[in-house]
Amino acid sequence: MTTLSTLLASVATAIANSATIETFCQTNFNKSISVYVHVDPKNPPSISKAPWVGLTIQGYSRPTENAGRLVTFDLETAVYCEKSTETTSGKITILGGFATLESLSDLVFGVIENAVTHASTQLEMDYVSEQGTSLNIAEFPGWIAARTWTIGKHV
Repeated sequence: MTTLSTLLASVATAIANSATIETFCQTNFNKSISVYVHVDPKNPPSISKAPWVGLTIQGYSRPTENAGRLVTFDLETAVYCEKSTETTSGKITILGGFATLESLSDLVFGVIENAVTHASTQLEMDYVSEQGTSLNIAEFPGWIAARTWTIGKHV
C-alpha cells in the first residue's frame, strides 16, 4: 500500500521538476524553488529559503467510506515569496509581491492538482471540499499563499 508520505514525495518531485516553475523562479528570483515535505506551519522555513513550497498532511482519517477502501486526508500547501519589490510611476507605488505570488502559486497549485489527479496510486481529488486560496502578507516580511484540498486515496 502506498503511504501518504510517498504521495507527498511524488508531489514534491513534480513541483521540483516543473520546467515552468523553474523558469518562473529563475526569472523572478534568480534561483530555484525549494520544496519542504512535512513542513511545520508553526515554524516555517526562513525568508532566506524563499521561494519555497511547503507540503503537509492535516486531518487524516481512517478508511470508513466505500467499505473501508477510501482514506481521506487534507493536503495543506503553502507557497512563499520574498518581500515585495517597489515600482513607482508618478504618485503610485506598486509592491510587486502580491502579483508575483499570485502567478507562482497558480503554477504550483496546477502542478499539485495534476500530480494528485494523475497519480499512479489512484488518487481522486475531492473538489467539493477544496478550500479557497488565501494570499496575504506573512508575519515576517514576504507574501504567502495557502490552499488545502481534501483528497481521497483508494486503499
